[in-house]
Amino acid sequence: MKKFSATFISRTFWFPEFSAVISMLNNGKDWDDIAEAIIDDNIFKMSSTNRSTELKRELMFRISALPASFSELFEQLPLNNQKLMNLIAIMNAHPLVEDFVSRILESS
Repeated sequence: MKKFSATFISRTFWFPEFSAVISMLNNGKDWDDIAEAIIDDNIFKMSSTNRSTELKRELMFRISALPASFSELFEQLPLNNQKLMNLIAIMNAHPLVEDFVSRILESS
């Protein structure tokens, strides 16, 4: 039986933030610059430093779960496909979500 973690439940899809971070990466920013912007500058207007840190960690985890070519392609895609790419990143990073989506697709 597969082992799953339900930690994703406390997070959201964070699509606008996901898009912004990919854009920063595509514009030559590195993760240190992005972390500083998210945590120190609070560019996403999070309610606390802990929430900003959680957001940064989750976005790094998601984006790192994608092939590099996906990040490069992201901004060229239509909005619906960008949202699907975010879902793919979530599924790659969180096996529980991947299993859930797979079961939905299998049953339809």
